[in-house]
Amino acid sequence: MNILLCNDDGYNAEGLKLLRKKLQKYGRVIVVAPLKHMSAKSASLSFSYPYKVKKIKDDYYALDGTPCDCCDYGLRELSTKIDLVVAGCNCGTNCSYDVMFSGTIGICSEAKRSSYPCIAFSCESDGDGLKVVDKYFDDVMKFIISNKLLSNEYYVNVNFPAYNVPYKGIRLSKLYERNDRDVFSFNKGHGLDYYDESKNNDPETDLWQLKNGYISVVPLTKTVFSSHLYNKIKKVVEKNSKPKD
Repeated sequence: MNILLCNDDGYNAEGLKLLRKKLQKYGRVIVVAPLKHMSAKSASLSFSYPYKVKKIKDDYYALDGTPCDCCDYGLRELSTKIDLVVAGCNCGTNCSYDVMFSGTIGICSEAKRSSYPCIAFSCESDGDGLKVVDKYFDDVMKFIISNKLLSNEYYVNVNFPAYNVPYKGIRLSKLYERNDRDVFSFNKGHGLDYYDESKNNDPETDLWQLKNGYISVVPLTKTVFSSHLYNKIKKVVEKNSKPKD
């Protein structure tokens, strides 16, 4: 199996190096990663300038572009047929609506657009987050493979709990809708923070599971369109459009 590995933290990130090492038991790993840190780029692509690609070593490239540029380059410009796309491992979880602006998730969205199966991996950025990934990575892969979660219909978003939370296992999850306050509160040299004021007691959600020691596995699709919502609104529009007697 040929595996394309991309990230948004840059080609020299520790999370990328760890995943490259862990994935080598599953097949040939080809890395295409940004030349510099590219977090929160979502599914953005570069149109205004040509790519500059630096070969670090065999099967390892750094590209002066976005995470999705890296994914496209690996899928379309290299002469290797890719069987699986992997994104990460991101330093910092990608839960709840973080998936909207995450470069890690953007990679999966781009791979899914071209019908490639894809997995995103993220962990807590607590200094020891990658230790959890190192310890339980094979368990997650076994969970994904045994449950046949590699698919062209959706991609898989995996988040690992913090190192200091007692580990309890792996669970299929759904995205939790946070109730944030001051999400665009900028700090000196740190960017933005959010303050979650919600009281989440739903054990099926990603945030609850992470806080309670579970690895969260969420299936995601590339679209923000909801057929359920469309049909609900359509009934109202059709009702209001009927001519009145």
